[in-house]
Amino acid sequence: MLGQRLFQRWELTFLIVKKIANYFFYNILVLKYNRYMTAALIICILLFIIFYLVHLKEKDTHEKLQDTHHDSILNLAYQAEFGDAEIGNHLDRTALFVEMLAGELQRSSPYASQFTEPYIKDLVQSAPLHDVGKVGIPGAVLNKPGRLTNDEFELMKGHSELGARILRKTRAKQGGQAFLEIAEEIAVAHHERWDGHGYPKGLAGEEIPLSARLMALADVYDALRSELCYKQAYDHAESVKIIKNQKGRQFDPYVVEAFLSCEKEFERISMELADQPTTIPNQPKEASSSIDSSESTEVPDIKAEQKNVSLDSKYTMCQSN
Repeated sequence: MLGQRLFQRWELTFLIVKKIANYFFYNILVLKYNRYMTAALIICILLFIIFYLVHLKEKDTHEKLQDTHHDSILNLAYQAEFGDAEIGNHLDRTALFVEMLAGELQRSSPYASQFTEPYIKDLVQSAPLHDVGKVGIPGAVLNKPGRLTNDEFELMKGHSELGARILRKTRAKQGGQAFLEIAEEIAVAHHERWDGHGYPKGLAGEEIPLSARLMALADVYDALRSELCYKQAYDHAESVKIIKNQKGRQFDPYVVEAFLSCEKEFERISMELADQPTTIPNQPKEASSSIDSSESTEVPDIKAEQKNVSLDSKYTMCQSN
């Protein structure tokens, strides 16, 4: 009996000690550990919030810096525009034309997969820089009311490669922003022709960057529709006929099809952002003859009258060879 009682007492004592130990372990160790974990979790959340706010601030600063860089580069493009007395709203119109062409090609064309939203944004952002190389062309050549000589026209053609060099150096200094890479493509290649007879490199077909193929058509349409000191503006219908006739010659066939799908929007923008008529005293405009697009095989040069040179922006307009 005594042994049994002692065993019961030891068993009771053990249970009491166990309960006391469990109590102290849970309340002192576990709860204290949980308090540490809770504190650590709160610190982590606070750090996350701080880092996230810093990230947002840096992102905002980076975007503002990029906007500043873009504005600075765009100012250079407008500086080139102001040096050319006849450009007017050309940069704004052609950027909208390029955006419309990109939208049409995104909806239905073999190029659809290339026209992602970020690409279109960069494309439209870069479009006004296509003639930035004109900053290096003398104003006497840019604004000459009569035909350019062969030497003057060769000088004028140099604006493509000059613009590409300017943008290449800018991109190297500013960390290779995507829109500057596209702008460089456009600047150097927007006077190339689908048939390989353009300049400066004589690229043909899909050798020409897609961005430059869009700008080529946008640039030509705007030149046709603009009244310049040496020519009257062509109406929309005649401009459409000329561009349609150049499908597969001067222009990418799919880009022409995209243009034909939205040509009414081109006309609307051309009218809404039309420039005031430009005239230079004592410098009569050259008559612009009516053009039979069915007979014309390419878009030659009125101002320079170079040999079989296609319509280049405002410097070359349509006439029969």
